[in-house]
Amino acid sequence: ARLACLTRCVDQQRAMKVQDDWLQLTQKERDVLLDVFLLDGHEQKTFVFVYLPLFLANSIANHDVNLLGGLKFLVEIYDRLLQHRCLSLAGPSVMVDLSSVALVMKDVEDIPTLRKCFDFAKLVKHENGVTILLTTNSYQVLSGQLVHHTRSVDMLEQLTAQQTKLESAIRSLPLRHGRLSSLFSSESEIQEPVESVRVRESLCL
Repeated sequence: ARLACLTRCVDQQRAMKVQDDWLQLTQKERDVLLDVFLLDGHEQKTFVFVYLPLFLANSIANHDVNLLGGLKFLVEIYDRLLQHRCLSLAGPSVMVDLSSVALVMKDVEDIPTLRKCFDFAKLVKHENGVTILLTTNSYQVLSGQLVHHTRSVDMLEQLTAQQTKLESAIRSLPLRHGRLSSLFSSESEIQEPVESVRVRESLCL
């Protein structure tokens, strides 16, 4: 009912579409959104998203995003707020100004582009809550002037760097401690008696 009100459902057809989009979310996404829609800060501290109806309305108006994409991205915003410990601000609830994000939802090309745009956004904490500010780089991503690497590429580069660092550390171990050298020498000592046994066996035959 709360989501139906936020999306301004006025007929059964739109209500059914909202229900279909809701069922396509994962259970984790639905749990997060239930907190967003139902918690009021009296019994449990929560975020209050300002301009949320506009955010959802513009998501629906954008056929490349739709309500489903808007809801999924709202969960990502929620997770980012938690990562930056925005819920630790004073008060029973934390106001989150979504106005800048809500305005671009109507014309953004797709959700991946929106994610890249959000990567450059800043979360500005103040006494009244948190404001999500899109930077110049954010708008350049939206206009296509700035091409930003995808997260998967960034993660791959980080993993490669970590692997290279680990390999370098392993190679430096014999020089520092001589453990690998002693290990190799002990292995050769073990192998020598085995070879001599094989030679004696061949001579007996």
